[in-house]
Amino acid sequence: MPPIPRRAVLAAPLLLVAAAPALPIPPGRRLAFAIHRKGSRIGTQTVDFVGDRHLLDVRIAVDIKVRFGPFVLFNYSLRGAEEWRDGELMHAASNTNDDGRKLFARATRNGTRLDVRGSAAHPYLAPRGSLPASHWNRAEIRHPMINAENGALMFTTVADKGIGRVPDQAGGMITARHYALTWWEGHSKPRALNLWYEPSGIWAAMTAIATDGSLIIYRRMVP
Repeated sequence: MPPIPRRAVLAAPLLLVAAAPALPIPPGRRLAFAIHRKGSRIGTQTVDFVGDRHLLDVRIAVDIKVRFGPFVLFNYSLRGAEEWRDGELMHAASNTNDDGRKLFARATRNGTRLDVRGSAAHPYLAPRGSLPASHWNRAEIRHPMINAENGALMFTTVADKGIGRVPDQAGGMITARHYALTWWEGHSKPRALNLWYEPSGIWAAMTAIATDGSLIIYRRMVP
C-alpha cells in the first residue's frame, strides 16, 4: 500500500475522527519492552494502565544507557503520563533527560483540540484529532502526532505493510500488522519508524533510527 499523506487523513470526514475506537488495554495492564542497539540490550520501556476504558491513566517510563565497558556513553530517561476519559485524551505530560538535555511536553484538552506546550514548540492548538506519539495507541497513526518528548508537531506519512510475525524478547513470535512511518518536524531531516500492532490493537514491537544512524529495536517482554 502506498504511503498515506497526513493531510489526506485530516481531510477525512469529522465523523470518522470523532468515533474513537476502544483503547487497547493489554490483559496484564502493562506493556514492557527490551530495547536493543547493535546486538546489545541498552534499556527498557514500560507502559502501565490504571483504571478502565472510561477513566484511564497511562504511565510511561523509558530508561536507556549505552555503555562502553564500565563507562556510560549515553544516558536517556523519559517519564510520561496520559489521562483519558471515555476514549478521549484529556491531558498528557512528559519530562525527558536526553543525555543531559532537558525536554518537556504538555498537552491539555481545549474543546475539540489539544493546547500544546513543549521545549521545542511555541504554544499552539494542535490539529483536531492529534495524539502524542507514545506508540501504545494504534490510533496515533491515523492522526497528526505530537512529539511526546518536546511537544513539536510531527509531519508523517504512513504505509500499511500488512500482517506478519515479529519476534518478542523471549524468542517467540507475535502476529501483528506492520506500519512503516516517515516523520519529520519543521525543516528537520525525515526519519524512519516502524510499528507493529496485534489485531486487537495492542502494541507489539518497534524499530527506529537513532540520531546517530543506528537501529533501535523494541522487543516486547513476555509477562
